[in-house]
Amino acid sequence: MNQVDIITAIKDKDLFRPLFRDLKTWVAWFTFLKALYALPMDSEEIKLYQQCTGRKKLPKKEFKEAYMICGRRGGKSYIAALIAVYLALFGQFEQYLSPGETGYIFCFGTDKRQAKIILDFCKAFLSLFPDAIEPDGILTWEIRLRKKINISVKTGNYKAGRGFSTCAIILDELAFYRSEESVNPAEELVNSLLPGLLPNGLLLGLSTPYSKWGYLYEIFKNYYAKEQDDILVFKGSTLLMNPTYQESIIKRLIKRDRAKMTSEYMAEFRADIEAFLSEDLIDKSMKEGYFEKLPKPSIIYEAFTDSSGGRGQDSFTLGIAHQQDGIVTVDKVVEAKPPFNPEQVTKYFSEILKKYHCWKVQGDRYAAGFVADNFRKEGIVYKEFELTKSELYIESQGMFTMEKIKLPKDDKLKTQLLCLERKTRSGGKDSVDHPTGGHDDCCNAALGSAVSIYRKMGQSSEEILAQRRPILSSRPETTFQKEAQKRRTMEQQMRRDILRELREEELGTTKESIARRE
Repeated sequence: MNQVDIITAIKDKDLFRPLFRDLKTWVAWFTFLKALYALPMDSEEIKLYQQCTGRKKLPKKEFKEAYMICGRRGGKSYIAALIAVYLALFGQFEQYLSPGETGYIFCFGTDKRQAKIILDFCKAFLSLFPDAIEPDGILTWEIRLRKKINISVKTGNYKAGRGFSTCAIILDELAFYRSEESVNPAEELVNSLLPGLLPNGLLLGLSTPYSKWGYLYEIFKNYYAKEQDDILVFKGSTLLMNPTYQESIIKRLIKRDRAKMTSEYMAEFRADIEAFLSEDLIDKSMKEGYFEKLPKPSIIYEAFTDSSGGRGQDSFTLGIAHQQDGIVTVDKVVEAKPPFNPEQVTKYFSEILKKYHCWKVQGDRYAAGFVADNFRKEGIVYKEFELTKSELYIESQGMFTMEKIKLPKDDKLKTQLLCLERKTRSGGKDSVDHPTGGHDDCCNAALGSAVSIYRKMGQSSEEILAQRRPILSSRPETTFQKEAQKRRTMEQQMRRDILRELREEELGTTKESIARRE
């Protein structure tokens, strides 16, 4: 049991009270905190607790794992910082730490900007307790206290908290964690940190909800409104958690985009977003024993590229595929990670394309300018693909369900495929894309090449070759090729001139010798 309960600490003018202006506006958060620490509630708070948790029974003991699903601007980051500082000051973790050992309270954000917000709030709370901080204890991403408890803010990387004695894990906006290394980074992060959590430690997740898949949704589905004491799931809208927010703004935004803003402000998981491909379908396409196939002259290949300028975060990727007996095989997926020189990458990709006898590569229309010019210099024709990216993905779904596609077994490619989201637009038309902050460079190149060759399955090899011959015969020569040809012509002419002079010299020498003998 903590020395001072958190509600008392908030209301005490010598503790946190100076940073809470109007306590009446924090009633919903007080209810959550009382539920978290199993503190007594009045009749209004009991009704609010039952409304927000779906439970009837009040908690009998404090929770070691809890999740707050809250609307945007509801005060999540502020409360996350409050709990972090409260635990650092009154958590009584010393009994579980060895002499010289330091305990850590980790506050995770989706990125550095989000993590910085939490850190700034922590600094504000700790400004009320300057003697609790070590001299020069406020670092860029960490605050060190005299009690050998450090508050550390990090981004949501599952490798970030390994090897520490952890007092608390506080995950802010965990529904939006993204990683190229894991399809479910929030779950990976929790699994990596839990083994280091001290016996009286706390795992707390706070987030605005998003789609009906992922770690937070699984927690909500399994534990919300369930009468059990081990995990608390508390759900509240923006106006419930923060009555000072302008209701008129919420109504206006919901009217513009009901599906998105209902999730943002009403704390409801989005019904218009679902996972595009199941893990089972993807695993069936990535069969064990698959290896990158070498090009064969007898096979017709199709290529697709997802281009990038090289300065941002997007990769430049290339996919090559062929079909045989009704099955499409993606033979190669190549990725150039930024930063890079687009011209050098184009030259490298062109060398690969020529090995597969591909003198044409397809891609989206937005990159047709500079990308087409760079490929043209290398003798490769760039053609705009007839489908949009979303249409391409939707068309590829049938290939997965009918098991007509084989993909290289690659974790990054699998992660990008699993993260693709199907969204229902107004008018009932679906669209498929990567989530905000995510990437789909590898899967776009892979599926682009697969769909391209799949759409030609009804054609014979002769018909496909007939389409390719004009491209092969009319592919433009680059400036470098012209200069090389000129150089070869000059060298051949020089060799001919030298040989002629040698013959003439040899012939002249021979005539002179004959004349002497005579």
